[in-house]
Amino acid sequence: MQLRTNNLFILCLGLVSLLLGGCSSASVSLTSKLTIGMLGVYTAPPGVGGNNVPRSEGFKLIAAAINTSDGQTFAAYDGAATAFTIINRPQIIVEYDLTKVVDLTISSVSVQFDSAITASGKYNAAMAATLANATATYTVPLSITTGKAVRLNVGVHWKNTVTRDDGGKTETLEAPVLEVTSGDSGS
Repeated sequence: MQLRTNNLFILCLGLVSLLLGGCSSASVSLTSKLTIGMLGVYTAPPGVGGNNVPRSEGFKLIAAAINTSDGQTFAAYDGAATAFTIINRPQIIVEYDLTKVVDLTISSVSVQFDSAITASGKYNAAMAATLANATATYTVPLSITTGKAVRLNVGVHWKNTVTRDDGGKTETLEAPVLEVTSGDSGS
């Protein structure tokens, strides 16, 4: 039994040395990246009078822009309008390589959507509403360094935006409010 344990120990040491030897010759790539996610959050926007939340909401991403403290603007997303459906778990909607803004300070990040949105509920799979403000902006300064990852989330405040009548099996939708917050970020 002692011989097996020693052999296993020697085999493990050999594997560790091979792995460590391979690591010393490997190159490590440090990229700086902005990730923007979107999700429905269970907070009510001011002035809504509903009694429920939608199952999902549909949005069209139009653009995302990064503004730096020295006045530069970078398009984080400027492709064709992209439709997507969100639920109450984060979904990545934008990923952007921050290499161009390393050693700069981001003063704001704006995400623009089409103002027309759709929603699906328990009884009505095709509800519609119009956003009062279709651009969500994050304004807390962010210093970008090599290898820094930044995560922002566009929260869709949708609590009480659906008025549901279970007796009549009907639903109507009021527009949610968008808010950008810091997500997991680090280096």
